[in-house]
Amino acid sequence: MLSANAVAARTAIGAGTSSLALGTSGTTAKAGNYQPAAANISDAGAFGRQLLQAADQAAAKALLGIE
Repeated sequence: MLSANAVAARTAIGAGTSSLALGTSGTTAKAGNYQPAAANISDAGAFGRQLLQAADQAAAKALLGIE
């Protein structure tokens, strides 16, 4: 393949032609820095969410009943 420059090469192979949109809906992609809140983790139970939201190690240990 011969291309005049990098832009022409990308065009020739279809690179950089994505219509990907960032967002939070079912038809968009999440940004690379997305961090879900504990409430957004749908397969976590109530106790799991409490553990995820523990303020620190001591609070997590207290929830687990360990020292």
